Amino acid sequence: MQFFRSRFVAEENQRFYVITQAAYLIGLTGHAFAYFRFREFGVVEAAWFNLAFSIPCFALAFLLNR
Repeated sequence: MQFFRSRFVAEENQRFYVITQAAYLIGLTGHAFAYFRFREFGVVEAAWFNLAFSIPCFALAFLLNR
C-alpha cells in the first residue's frame, strides 16, 4: 500500500493517514456514483449538490491530506 504512504507523515500518524486517505477515496467514489444515480432518478438538486459540492470536497480533502 505504498500509494497510501507519505514521507511527510510521522510514523505514529501513519495508521490514521492511511485510514483517512482510503475514506476520502471511498467518499469520492460513492458521491460520484450517487451523482449519476440521482441524475438517472431525476433528483436534479441532489445531483447538482454532489457535482458542485460533495465531489470537489472529497477530492480537495484527499489532495490536501497528501
